[in-house]
Amino acid sequence: MDKKRFQADVVLLVCTRKDGVCGKKGARLRARLTEAAAAEGLKKRLRVLPTGCLDACGLGPVVLDPASQTLYYDVGKDDALDIVRKTARRHGLEP
Repeated sequence: MDKKRFQADVVLLVCTRKDGVCGKKGARLRARLTEAAAAEGLKKRLRVLPTGCLDACGLGPVVLDPASQTLYYDVGKDDALDIVRKTARRHGLEP
């Protein structure tokens, strides 16, 4: 087995499960969060990864900050930058 160091200080998980609310909306939300992280100068420090179900079905799309155990639900298209900024502050990330 090979291994490589993961290159990020903080990870956000976005449900992109194919069925339900999170499918297409989750994929679009992940793209918005990634763009917002880049716009804030955090592209290499804050990674946004797709995941399967986060057991918040019916509340989607959802984003989880596993390090702080923060779940954002019913996330709208204009919430990405706010989530990135709050996550960066919570974890002491500066660009």
